[in-house]
Amino acid sequence: IDDEVEAAAAAAPPKIAIEVAQLKVNAAGLKAHKLRSGAAYSVEVDLLGVDALVERTKKVTASSQDACSFKYAKSHDAGPGSALGSAVQQALRSEGATDDSEVQFVVYAAGASGEVEVGVAAVSLEALLEDGRDHALAPVSVKHNNVEVARLSVAVKALAALRAITKQAAAGPALVVQVSELHLLRSEPA
Repeated sequence: IDDEVEAAAAAAPPKIAIEVAQLKVNAAGLKAHKLRSGAAYSVEVDLLGVDALVERTKKVTASSQDACSFKYAKSHDAGPGSALGSAVQQALRSEGATDDSEVQFVVYAAGASGEVEVGVAAVSLEALLEDGRDHALAPVSVKHNNVEVARLSVAVKALAALRAITKQAAAGPALVVQVSELHLLRSEPA
């Protein structure tokens, strides 16, 4: 049965799972954006710029300690032919900076003058692949103008998908031939 379970898992398209759990805004974050304690926050999750997958959490009002909890957990197809799978392949092929392979978490707050971008946190998929592990639920720094303004607890489970995508890319593109009709002719020897 274990072999069957492994075979089914291997046959399933690779997935990238994202979780957003908790935000804690610090004094610098409150001051930089003129926010009051108890502001309402939301987080936009951007998976490598794939527009169809950009989503926001529901707005949550922070406690008096400027902390709030989110209940956001999504899993996205990163298999062959998917927009996310293609974006991951392209990001892993690029040379240089790892920022093109980042899952970005953009924190927004409802301020006195409307919605403001508090800052951005990021988890690099390339770094996960190099480290050989997923990003377990843990705080990451939310920065605005290179200053930490908050800590956001997130999880990014992508290692299995990254390995599958890397393996697929190393194997090269697959050739698919579809035949809808075939006529065989018999030739007579001359």
